[in-house]
Amino acid sequence: MISKLLGVASVGSVLASANIMHRFLSSMAKIMVLAIVCAFMLCALMVGVFVALYFSLVQYGFDPVAVAVVLGAVASLLTVTIVAATVHQLRCFRDHSAYSLPKSRSDWPDFGNIVNAFIDGFLGSKK
Repeated sequence: MISKLLGVASVGSVLASANIMHRFLSSMAKIMVLAIVCAFMLCALMVGVFVALYFSLVQYGFDPVAVAVVLGAVASLLTVTIVAATVHQLRCFRDHSAYSLPKSRSDWPDFGNIVNAFIDGFLGSKK
């Protein structure tokens, strides 16, 4: 009788952990979609600001080529800064992901190794 109760409890814990994992993954997918949509909206807003700034500077009498070069340099610097911050955050996430979650025994595959392999391939780091 006790072995049956332990079996039911074990199955219940596996199903509960699967439900928690499913909710976690669906929440992460929603966050990723929202982040992508926000990035597209931010890019559209930045393009609009640069176009408005270009036309206003040209209207005030600046040389169009000089304005284009200056705004291109500012846009390039902003892009490099954002990419550097993103790479830094990815590396920090990879470093902390292995230590932040407690190790638990489950029937799920080890997603940490999969994520680390993806980030290593994405960043092109060689070990």
